[in-house]
Amino acid sequence: MNSNEFLITHLGPRHREAFIALVPTRAGRRPIAQFNDTLSGQDDGLCLCLVAETRDGRLLGVVRAPSPVGQGDLAADLVIAESDAVAGALLRELGLSLAETTQPRSDAASLSATARR
Repeated sequence: MNSNEFLITHLGPRHREAFIALVPTRAGRRPIAQFNDTLSGQDDGLCLCLVAETRDGRLLGVVRAPSPVGQGDLAADLVIAESDAVAGALLRELGLSLAETTQPRSDAASLSATARR
């Protein structure tokens, strides 16, 4: 594993809620939360992973997962790059901008995304 990569296993409910809030409904279809750390849009095969937060509450990034992670995939681990460029590229692809703070997150509301017009 490179020094700019790290391994995560399962994100907790707070992270899952934050991630679901991050990706807006597309084409009137509600995204399907398949497991703690992935979200899949059934219409286009969208599958993303929210990277775990640092101890001080900073979001490290997001990365496209190779496939949806289902409830049966309890041992699934994901290797993700710690890179603003990774997160930025995916969010641009989705037409989103990420608003984040460096303050510790008290709830999912402190992570938000807005659609770029």
